[in-house]
Amino acid sequence: QYAPGSRQDKVWLRQPLHSDWYDNPAGAGIGCGYAAPTRTSGNLHVELNSLTDLHERGDCLDPVDSEGKLKRTLTLQRDGKTVGQAGSSAADFAVPRQAGDYRLTYDLDAGAVLPISTKVSTSWTFRSAAPKGTGNAPLPLLSVDYALPLDAANHPTASGTATFTVNQARGVRAQTISSFGLSVSLDDGATWQTVAVDRASDGVYRAQLPHPAAGQAVSLRVTACGSSGSGVEQTII
Repeated sequence: QYAPGSRQDKVWLRQPLHSDWYDNPAGAGIGCGYAAPTRTSGNLHVELNSLTDLHERGDCLDPVDSEGKLKRTLTLQRDGKTVGQAGSSAADFAVPRQAGDYRLTYDLDAGAVLPISTKVSTSWTFRSAAPKGTGNAPLPLLSVDYALPLDAANHPTASGTATFTVNQARGVRAQTISSFGLSVSLDDGATWQTVAVDRASDGVYRAQLPHPAAGQAVSLRVTACGSSGSGVEQTII
């Protein structure tokens, strides 16, 4: 509800679109309904948003991709060995009870559907063991939100500060974000250049992005690591 005479500002469908997970219990019953990534003593369950513009927003791309235009590969590794692979954004993987170091990778090619964020590759790393009893437990995942200097047409502006916010999963012990890295490409990922970032607060970083010339697009690669071993690396072409 908004007070009479007040002014509100909302941002919808901002670039860059990127893959993410969803774990807000308040939104579990609306829209397409995403479940949080969790594990039991023998199963690890993953559901991902293929392309969202903000953490805890859904994209509903699975129901509308009836023609199979999205090319997707979801892979889980444990201690460097592949546990399983699926050609979708959701899967169940059989895992042992013992603690292990996991790497979950989601590669998405949306070039047949969209002219932006055509290829997104994301890897989440985390350490996990079976919860006690027969219950389930959330995975200690990280994700990154992007607030870039864009004009009203979603194009990069010549000046302005980009802000990157690292999100953490609900229901797990919070980690200190120990590092954050940013690289950009102006040739669709053929070459990359490192960009200096400033830490605004724990989990929030700011940077000045290069301005693309006519005909160029900005691609991004971010990395973030937490003090308890969780990490995320995301490349958006």
